[in-house]
Parts: sequence; structure tokens; C-alpha cells
Amino acid sequence: MNMKMIGGAALLLAASTAQAATMSVSYEAPGATTTTATFDYYGVETFDGKIGQTDFTSSFTYDGNTIELTYSDVKVIDADQYGGDGGSDYAVAGLGYGTLSYAIDITQSGSAGVNYFGYWLSALDAGNTVKFYSGGSEIFSFTPVDVLALVSGQPDYWGHPVTGENSGEPYVFLNFFYDGGTFDRIEFIQAPGGAGYESDNHTVGFFKDKGDGTPVTDVPEPGALGLLGLGLALAAVARRRKA
Repeated sequence: MNMKMIGGAALLLAASTAQAATMSVSYEAPGATTTTATFDYYGVETFDGKIGQTDFTSSFTYDGNTIELTYSDVKVIDADQYGGDGGSDYAVAGLGYGTLSYAIDITQSGSAGVNYFGYWLSALDAGNTVKFYSGGSEIFSFTPVDVLALVSGQPDYWGHPVTGENSGEPYVFLNFFYDGGTFDRIEFIQAPGGAGYESDNHTVGFFKDKGDGTPVTDVPEPGALGLLGLGLALAAVARRRKA
């Protein structure tokens, strides 16, 4: 199995012995809270009006294709300096809400499945990891080190782009494209320690064009690894502040 590595995450993965597929990642311009990718069909969960709900299903129909996202153990809270696009509600794992993770189970009818997921990651903490699954098997994960490899040295990604607050943590919209395969479950995980994994604008679909995001293709340069350490230290400080 061939792998391309960035910050410890494999970008080229085998989905199964029967069908090889690769996960490619890109990130949008500073301040962007939505994707520039285009789709054959898609839907967006904004979490607006869902405060207090922990288990729910969102359904999106586009050109005869229906996608359902079933959330389990998620916490939806009011917008603040740590999350919420344009003052809207957002999702979080951790922060003392009774669970350190939540899952999204994906079903799709009418066509070929789901091969794209994107979201606005806000207020990155050192314990934030997202994982993708297909048919019960983990196919990919993306860690805080991987995120910091993208935005370290780029000050426009640090701090809430709307309020200007919380300059010690990065905010970035991430795109995940599963080339040649589909996935059916996603988990957002917050390591123990009092922080949270904040995100908004969960976008799911079957992509047509990967858009204008910056592709993730290279291993961080040695000089960048020092910046990663600094970034993780900043994230740890922010984690203690939010605990």
C-alpha cells in the first residue's frame, strides 16, 4: 500500500482489498467557512436551531438523491469566540458535556454514495481528531498536528475570522475527498483534558470538482516542524483556558 505522509497522517490509503481508494485533503482560504468544491449532490448541516439535541437525523435531497446524516452524542451550543459561523449554533465534542466523541452515520439513496466531507474547524485544540470509516473499517484520520502543518506560519488562519477573538488557535475549513471509494461513518474525537472539538457547516456529498482549496500534498519541511511544536503549545494554552 503506497502512502503519502503529512504530519503523520496517511493521505493515500487502501479502502479494502477489493477496491483501492485514496483520501485527498485540501483547505480553503483564510476566513472561509464553506467549501469551494462542487457536487453531483450534497447537503449542509449548520446546526441552527438544534441546541439541546444530541441524537438526530438530518436529511438532504438534491436532484433525486437523498443523504441522511445520523448524529449520536453530539452537543450543539450557542455561537461564541470558539465557534459558530456568522453567529450560528455549532457542534462540539468534549468540554465537559458528558462525551468526548460523537459519530455521524451516513446513508445515501439514489446514486453512488458519499465520497466527500468538509467542515469548518474552529478553535483547534491539541486533542482534536476526526476519523473516517467505510463498512466498519477505519480508512483515515486527521489529527491536530496535520492541521497545524497546514496553517503554521499563516497568521490569517489564527483567531475567529468574524469576531477577531481567540488569536491563539487556528480556524480553517477542511475538505476530505475519497477518490475512488465511499465512506459511511465519521467520528469527531476530543482527547481527555477539558477542551472541545468545535466545528460547523458539516458538508457531505458526491464531489464533482475539488474547487479552489489548497491541496495537501507535501511532508512538512524540517523548519516547519518547529512551528508545529509552537502551535501545539499554543493549543495547549488555549485548552487550559477553556477547561
